[in-house]
Amino acid sequence: MPFNLEHIYKIKGGKEQPAQVGTLDDVTLRHLGWRLGFVYFSKDTYDHIRRQHPDVSDFEMLAIPLAIKWGMIVQKKDDEGYLNIFYLSPWNEKYYRLILKRTENTFEIYVASLFRTLPGKIRRVTRKGVHIRNPHMSMKFMR
Repeated sequence: MPFNLEHIYKIKGGKEQPAQVGTLDDVTLRHLGWRLGFVYFSKDTYDHIRRQHPDVSDFEMLAIPLAIKWGMIVQKKDDEGYLNIFYLSPWNEKYYRLILKRTENTFEIYVASLFRTLPGKIRRVTRKGVHIRNPHMSMKFMR
């Protein structure tokens, strides 16, 4: 079942355990040396996004699975347990930065944050990191 507003509302109300929002592709997992690619979204993450980035709406959170599947993936050299995914939404033409975090004990991957960003900030992060996936649509970031 795809990730939808019902999942977000259940997570927000504490009625659902972390929901799976996507999976990282095999090429990315091999590059990182990670075994499991399931990505989860939890109530803690929801609360963090609402508190730290109140401009991001519940509807915008629905872009998380799309960002995981189609976004540009960059790993900063000093943050081995984290992944940065940059995504340009076709609906509102806004740039998003999705941060994924891998837990050390269980090797599960959780969404750590989601927020809007600007092309200049994307360029700065991409210069400091290793490009793992750079899909064609993401080339717009590099202008």
